[in-house]
Amino acid sequence: MKKKINMNYKQLLFTILSFVFLFIFNSCNVEPVDPLLSIQLSNPSSGGGTTGGGTTGGGTTSTYYVRAQVDGVQKEWNMCSAQFDSNLNLMISGADSASSTDYTAISLSIVRDISTNAPPIATGVYPLSFFANCGFLINSTNDSYSSTYDPFTFSPGNITITQIDFVNKTIKGTFSFIGKNPSLVTKQFTNGEFFVNYL
Repeated sequence: MKKKINMNYKQLLFTILSFVFLFIFNSCNVEPVDPLLSIQLSNPSSGGGTTGGGTTGGGTTSTYYVRAQVDGVQKEWNMCSAQFDSNLNLMISGADSASSTDYTAISLSIVRDISTNAPPIATGVYPLSFFANCGFLINSTNDSYSSTYDPFTFSPGNITITQIDFVNKTIKGTFSFIGKNPSLVTKQFTNGEFFVNYL
């Protein structure tokens, strides 16, 4: 039974990361439906003030990235982007190669709890849970790692959003997690950071 559950998680993670990879190369624009976010996106002075959003911060760099130390080795995924879906869930994704067979991909997602009418995703710390998770895929070996170990066990760590810039449509933050594959092998992701453009 446990092997079947682990295989289902591997298939789910592979499907999610495959979607992430396709998203990177075939980005589609999903318009936000939440009135608050719609107002903020169309009127940048309405959100975030002068720190962590609004019209300041974000730096002058024009290079977007997702990077982390993976088991102590620095890794960067520079083909990256972010997207809010129709429920304003956030998906950040990155890949390190344009090759369709030899690449690694990473995904970070924060899901709003719409059953509690949670506010739109904003700056703050999101501990890894049902509503915040991370995944990593090594495509050449079909090896996938997830921060969700089983339905009720999650990696220690978090995704922190430090800035949402409504003028330049960028999101900046940090992350850390311990990814586990179905064979229970782990990879540690530390000093993770991202600076991505959102659609």
